[in-house]
Amino acid sequence: MAIKGHKERSLLRRGLYVEEPLKRRINLNELASLRRNLITESVDTLSELCHKEGEDSVYCNLKNKIQELGYTEQTELLEDLNVIHDFFTVDLKNNNQSVFKKVIKIILELDYYGNAIRVMASTMKKGHVTLTSGETLPTTKDSIRKALNNLISSGNDITEESLEELLKNVRMLGYNEYEKSFVGDNFEHIAGRWHMPNLDLENRSFWELISHVYHDRMQVKFLYKYVIRNIIKNKDEIFETAKADLKTSKPLMVGDKVILPTGSYIEVKKMDYATDSYMSEFYAIYKNSNLITNLNNDGIDEDRFLIFYNKIIDAIYSILNRVPQGEEILLEAESHIDAIMYDKNILIPRLDENGQKNFGFYWSNKGQRSCDKDHRLSIRFRPLKEKIGGFIYDGTTQLTPIDLSIGTEPKTKGVNYC
Repeated sequence: MAIKGHKERSLLRRGLYVEEPLKRRINLNELASLRRNLITESVDTLSELCHKEGEDSVYCNLKNKIQELGYTEQTELLEDLNVIHDFFTVDLKNNNQSVFKKVIKIILELDYYGNAIRVMASTMKKGHVTLTSGETLPTTKDSIRKALNNLISSGNDITEESLEELLKNVRMLGYNEYEKSFVGDNFEHIAGRWHMPNLDLENRSFWELISHVYHDRMQVKFLYKYVIRNIIKNKDEIFETAKADLKTSKPLMVGDKVILPTGSYIEVKKMDYATDSYMSEFYAIYKNSNLITNLNNDGIDEDRFLIFYNKIIDAIYSILNRVPQGEEILLEAESHIDAIMYDKNILIPRLDENGQKNFGFYWSNKGQRSCDKDHRLSIRFRPLKEKIGGFIYDGTTQLTPIDLSIGTEPKTKGVNYC
């Protein structure tokens, strides 16, 4: 049968197969059926759903994201989405297709939606997690199911804010499980953090100082200049605690050659090794789930407050990005991380065998959230080479060398900022 529609021809030009049932328009009854089986259908089905619901729909956004990926990445992402879809429409008490749509909308607004989907799917389908030490953690899937059922059956409207908080906890479950899976004979868990120096100004928190700006009790310029002076004056305080998740208890080696000696600090990132991502975020007051409540109690308009907050964060970022002390802080930060453990037990040391950097740090005003929301003063990191020599960790002290191709995609080039 000839394919006559311009959308179908467009799909073929992109090398996508158009299934026979999709070579015609879908009526409303069929649309409802397709929604119930959204993820098990092809990318072409998303195109049809996108056409029905409009370019601003979650289906169009999802379709566009998926079509940016290669075939293997598409397949893996669709499989993970299928797990999440089934969780909401099969595992829970009721078929919650509308909740699923809200969930996908929230995920697609994240910095690395693919990683978030993979971590969530992995967490949702696990019955338990067995650590290197042999300890078994409680069932994560049951705890997520219980929390979601409680939220759905509470009788309240399910807001994006409440779902976002719950999904953040789901992702944290996945990240924490991955970190703890390494704990045993070769690693100890330390969970360190970097902190900006305390703001000794009127004995107030950062959000309270911004509320002073909001109420015209303090100038924007005065606040960000004070913060910068405080950071530069007390920058050594940032690194009083090691920023790492693991510390080696034994040397990790290839044959007789030591790759990471005992006492090396390793940051765990359950994500693709080619990814540009954040290492640490500062003054991230929107991580506090009580912030909006505090703003409302103080009679503060959320949108106007966000404008002031972003303006101050952007100013601090801009100054740190150009003064020598900002570069000094980055170099000091790099020296405190010896390696990164990525997804699938891929380990990349900070320095190669010639002492050259495999990845580098830079300042940004972008954290893990979309730039459309709150900006975050952050130290981010990215690969510095198109090819990197890494290692596979298999639970022993002997590492297996692996050649990693980073590529020349935009995600590994330049810097990421709002």
